[in-house]
Amino acid sequence: MWVIGIVKANPMYGFVTFMRDIFLWNQSPSTEILALCAVWAVVMLAIGILVFRKSQHKFILYV
Repeated sequence: MWVIGIVKANPMYGFVTFMRDIFLWNQSPSTEILALCAVWAVVMLAIGILVFRKSQHKFILYV
């Protein structure tokens, strides 16, 4: 089903599933979901670092 693929492409899918497994179903999240969360976290960290370094000289003006 193509809709499931679109839903799983959402970056929040892994984090919501991770928390749902812990709090609702009282079980450990699968390693697939854990890896998905870790990959998205590293990707977002890298994007954040790149954006910060690009606009670092203007950053102090907005703080």
